[in-house]
Amino acid sequence: MQIAFTDTRLGMPKPVKMQFAHYVEGGAPAIELICADEDDFGEHWLTATVNVPGIPQGCVAVKNYSEGEGLPELLRSAGVIEGEPLKHIASGYVSIPVFRLTTGALQALEEARAG
Repeated sequence: MQIAFTDTRLGMPKPVKMQFAHYVEGGAPAIELICADEDDFGEHWLTATVNVPGIPQGCVAVKNYSEGEGLPELLRSAGVIEGEPLKHIASGYVSIPVFRLTTGALQALEEARAG
């Protein structure tokens, strides 16, 4: 299952597709946004998640600072995460929100794991 949408946060619409993986350390889900337009096709756009300890099964810690500002709203509207944060995890100077993945995102994550 391919999840694609347009990132409109930076004032210039950027078509992106999601690439799911797992972090090596701890095995938490990782989400990368990859450019899907003709000019930058296949280039890395940004990493949407953060690998921190304490992420519950079926959830992701979403980067919501620096270039990640506004990502929770974007991922929610794209059908990747649902609801409000289940909790926040402190990491350095930031508090990282943890969200539950949608059924569709969990399916895409399992497909990525299978190969």
